[in-house]
Amino acid sequence: MHQAIHRQHEQLYTYAAPDTPVEIVNLRLRAVGQMEKLTLPRIATAPVPGMTPTPVQTRPVYFSAQGFVETPVYARHTLQATHVVRGPAIVEQLDTTTVIFPGQEAVVDLYGNLLIHLPRS
Repeated sequence: MHQAIHRQHEQLYTYAAPDTPVEIVNLRLRAVGQMEKLTLPRIATAPVPGMTPTPVQTRPVYFSAQGFVETPVYARHTLQATHVVRGPAIVEQLDTTTVIFPGQEAVVDLYGNLLIHLPRS
């Protein structure tokens, strides 16, 4: 088997070193199977679709076009589906911070994703 590997190496790379041990550097595996349909958990929906949630605080945030702007800060875990957060805004969570720039708008979908829409030009 080692000889076959060295022959294949020589065919692919124009050289072989049959006196050196064979070492597996990369191994790829593709597995295909069937599983039950994936069901993603949905978050609670805001009582009024399109409403703006209540910020946990405001603080000055620097935006290059406007300078410092007093900006609402939202806790990500409090956002509900159909909430709309209009920029400028900050959405904080344990592992990341999302900046919603002035003119942008974020809509929370049924799975808790923030769908950020850019301003129309």
